[in-house]
Amino acid sequence: MLSKKSILTILISFLTLTLISCDKFENPLDSQANGNDVVSNKSGQPIPKIDGDAGLGGILSTIKFDMDAAQGLPSVGVIMGFASFGSEESAGSVSVNGNELGKSDYDGKVYYMSPGLGSFESLTNVEFDGSEHLWEVSGEGNVPAFSGSVESPNDFEVLSPSADSVINKSNGLEIQWSGSGGNSKMLFVIVGLDNDNDPYIEQDVPDNGSHTIPASALSGFSGKVLIQIVKYKYNFASAGGKQFAMISEVVKSVGVNLQ
Repeated sequence: MLSKKSILTILISFLTLTLISCDKFENPLDSQANGNDVVSNKSGQPIPKIDGDAGLGGILSTIKFDMDAAQGLPSVGVIMGFASFGSEESAGSVSVNGNELGKSDYDGKVYYMSPGLGSFESLTNVEFDGSEHLWEVSGEGNVPAFSGSVESPNDFEVLSPSADSVINKSNGLEIQWSGSGGNSKMLFVIVGLDNDNDPYIEQDVPDNGSHTIPASALSGFSGKVLIQIVKYKYNFASAGGKQFAMISEVVKSVGVNLQ
């Protein structure tokens, strides 16, 4: 039987091969525009758009999500760190809670991510229980050195809908989750797997344990869809006249059928 580490290695290898050409399935929230900068998101996970008072110079995110293995293999929880600066510029070394992120340079574009190519281990000492995630950036070129922290949200479970359930979209879609409360917020993404329409995205929803997506928002979807339910918190670090958004999030994905 494959060990958890072996399964994770296989899954991360597959994930990193898809990141270079992320489409709306892997990453419906592709970039964040603020001021004169467009900060790209190649994490493969939905990261909420964060507006700062000044130009947004980068996003740094800790992400906990589950990856479904191949048929017959269990899902594996992954804790990832991701960072992107300006128009995908180098920022020297980047670390969170002592984990230095891997640096990828593709066609002159730079982003930071661990686990990633050459590093298949989830981040250590990064918990999702209200603890702090401390970022350290050494700085390089147009990106100044800075540090900052963000409080993590508490992990949660999706109570409904259940995986592979059939939902009458004319009644809307009710989503329920555990562990509500605190100052975290929710992001919901629906991606059609049987059609090519744009994803539905709704963020800044209160973390109160229940949210209904109206029938009007589901009219363009039919058949299999992927629902991504994200609980997140964020904070800012300021340096060099710019703000850097630090985001901590837990992502749960559920596949259902809309009729």
